[in-house]
Amino acid sequence: MKHLTGFLALFLFASLTLYAADLSDLNYRTVGGQVTIIDCDEAATGGLVIPDTIEGNPVTSIGESAFFNCRSLAGITIPDSVSLV
Repeated sequence: MKHLTGFLALFLFASLTLYAADLSDLNYRTVGGQVTIIDCDEAATGGLVIPDTIEGNPVTSIGESAFFNCRSLAGITIPDSVSLV
């Protein structure tokens, strides 16, 4: 039984897809040539790197509660173009 449990654990680990969240997991708004991240797909998993620009416009802010329901994200990297208030 011990070997079977170890094998099952190894199989499950090997079958997990390593996924990093990306731009397709974000909802954003562009106003005056500046991008604000307003929401994220609740199913997003892994690490998320917010790009410096989206469609040629700088990402300058993140909306309040933008990641509130994104509980499966492992981490978020915020670009220097985002100013903290």
